Amino acid sequence: MPLAQIGLFAATAIFLGVVGGTGGWLALTDPGGNAMPAASGHATAEPGEGKHGESDHSGEGQMEAGHGSSGHGESGHSESGHADSGQDAGDADRSGAAAHEDGATHSADSSHASDNAHASAQEQPAQDQGQGKSEPAPRHESPSADSHADHAARTEGNAPATAGQGAAPHTDEAAEHGPDTTHTPAPTEHHDAPAAAEPPRVAMAPAVVPNVGPAPKAPPVVVSPNRVPLTPAPDPSITSEGRYGPLPIRSAEGKLPWQVYARPFDAPTGTPRIAIVVTNMGLAEQPTLAAIQDLPGEVTLAFSPYSSRLAEWVPAARAAGHEVLLQLPMEPRSTEFNDPGNKALLTANTPELNLDRMEWVLSRAEGYVGLTNLMGSRFTVSPKDMQPVLVAMDQRGLLYIDSRESPASIAGKLAVEIGLPAATNDRFIDAEAARGPIDTRLAQLEQLALARGSAVGFAADYPVAIERLRFWIDGLNDRGFVLAPVSAVVRTANPE
Repeated sequence: MPLAQIGLFAATAIFLGVVGGTGGWLALTDPGGNAMPAASGHATAEPGEGKHGESDHSGEGQMEAGHGSSGHGESGHSESGHADSGQDAGDADRSGAAAHEDGATHSADSSHASDNAHASAQEQPAQDQGQGKSEPAPRHESPSADSHADHAARTEGNAPATAGQGAAPHTDEAAEHGPDTTHTPAPTEHHDAPAAAEPPRVAMAPAVVPNVGPAPKAPPVVVSPNRVPLTPAPDPSITSEGRYGPLPIRSAEGKLPWQVYARPFDAPTGTPRIAIVVTNMGLAEQPTLAAIQDLPGEVTLAFSPYSSRLAEWVPAARAAGHEVLLQLPMEPRSTEFNDPGNKALLTANTPELNLDRMEWVLSRAEGYVGLTNLMGSRFTVSPKDMQPVLVAMDQRGLLYIDSRESPASIAGKLAVEIGLPAATNDRFIDAEAARGPIDTRLAQLEQLALARGSAVGFAADYPVAIERLRFWIDGLNDRGFVLAPVSAVVRTANPE
């Protein structure tokens, strides 16, 4: 062959190798036309190409180089390139062999780069998606990988990775390497996935422990020094049968029920006395039991006549050393929100009807020392209605404690004027049912007792009131006071 033709052939090969790439060079230099699919594999390693990413996982890139790559790959494998190579193959053995050796070397390097790029694409699927590459949806994702991904999404707040932890990359890799490798598990990147499916785990917020400070100190156990049962009731000498049941009366010998059923009391003269009356007893079991069992016998208990268990509660209270009062329902200023019951004494009633209702209340129990009003903010300010009731109490030898539901009440003053032993409430210690206000009012009772020699406080059956009373009573003697039953602080018109 002339030297000019050899030079022209070499120049053409160099030109096509530069323009057409490695595929064009091999097409011209390989006599058999078996060009390596370096263009497709190299294209997979090019970043930023959407089509290249798809051809990498299609499994067709090594079968047909023209499908799955761009126009760049098609030009390298054109039929015209193979025809030009076949015409002058016999005249260029030396140049063709050298070119084939160079092309094979370049093809191997390109294939190695393709494998590395493919492995990189499997290890960093999230990064490829962020750069715009489209990854095919996993076709056979295992339940364990799905469970792990869902758990990560719930607990971490991140989207689960689909290609790096699922089974799809292994399926694509098996299709790419042929049937011999489909049953051999490839080195896995999801080795941290659980071997078996786990139930979904929900992240729990840590428990918040409120800063409530130290627990309140338990109230002391207060034991009366003379916690002995009171005299048995009823005493036949001071009992008569009435329309509704037994009624207290003065005995022929002059014994008075309030003195017979009173708690014995002995204290040094001049020691300030404080009496406490706990009301609404018998309506709720737990507060009634707490008052009977947890408070000392010097505390007086006032029972509601509407309790259905007075035959049990009153003897139990007396057995624990407590003096007992009965609450006499009276008309309040407003009955819309305060219902005194169907046995209440009303200003609209005749004196006979009110006395009949009082007899019903008196017959509900035995062994009490007297009465105190239940409500009555309207009734206790009416002298014409109160006087017949107070006179009937005096005739039966009872005492009366005015709870002062109204500051304008005249009941206590009127009782003393007619000679009925009586006392008046000085403080509702649980007007505000909280520890601080209760403690403040108990301290006020101490000041009143210091000034006048005695004081009376009323409390309802609130648990907090019973608790604070136990604390207060525990140190009362050390502060120079004595806890007294209510019968020890009553006043009469002619005190002895």
